[in-house]
Amino acid sequence: MAYENGYEVVNYIGNCIERYRKDPLIFTKATQLIPVYMLRKDWPFCVKDLDKTIKEILGDSLSSIASFVERYLDDPRIVWPENLPERFLDDLKIFHETISPIIKQASLGVASPLRFAGVNVSFYNDRPPLITIIRLDGEKLDLEITVEDLETTIQILNDILSKTKEKEVGRNEGNS
Repeated sequence: MAYENGYEVVNYIGNCIERYRKDPLIFTKATQLIPVYMLRKDWPFCVKDLDKTIKEILGDSLSSIASFVERYLDDPRIVWPENLPERFLDDLKIFHETISPIIKQASLGVASPLRFAGVNVSFYNDRPPLITIIRLDGEKLDLEITVEDLETTIQILNDILSKTKEKEVGRNEGNS
């Protein structure tokens, strides 16, 4: 593993440690900002804006903090300051556990925005069900769907599934 900045933790997240000394709630404040950005219409494409804002609070970027935690946090060769605030490591780990899945989801959304994210259904009195199809980039398609529409859609999806499985089997046999 490369230690491009040496073994001193301050060379990686030193600004964050200094900000934490002044305000031990910085991780809480940064975490509270994340839903604001996730509700933006341009999520996950606004991750750079989130990163910039969080850097204002934490002193180091979200990506550099996440990278440090994933690569070096548990490495015994990393040298920590003797006067490290008591709860810093615990708060850093909790912050990372909180943001890690969000950042991974955002990265996937940026890399593959048209991928399927989910389906919701709502039932309203005597109207046909409302189906909402959601993409990773947050775009949605709302459809009122009758029983006949649903049966046809299921048949089409089963056909797509069969053809996709056949293609995958063919690709896997070609790799053998």
